[in-house]
Amino acid sequence: MNVLLRGALVAAWLAWSQLLGVLAGVSDPDSLIVVPAVVLVAACLVPLVAVGARPYAVALTLMAAWLLAVATWGLVSASILLVTACVALPVIADSSVATKRQK
Repeated sequence: MNVLLRGALVAAWLAWSQLLGVLAGVSDPDSLIVVPAVVLVAACLVPLVAVGARPYAVALTLMAAWLLAVATWGLVSASILLVTACVALPVIADSSVATKRQK
């Protein structure tokens, strides 16, 4: 998977998260940008557990991102945001590793 496709997938997830925030009733424009970015960065740590990162530290980072999202977006929207980030982004990362191994 090339870099442009991976970037497009991440951009699509960010656009979807903006729509989710609007549907959740988030009125602060900064919260529509900052919260998905924090969740995205936290979700990027999940694949690192497979290569030796400490699961406790990754779990604490995910929990902090989820608590920030709950405080600003609500319980349901924050949970959907975090779950989709944790599922979608490692799949994108694994696809890029598989493509590099094939070459």
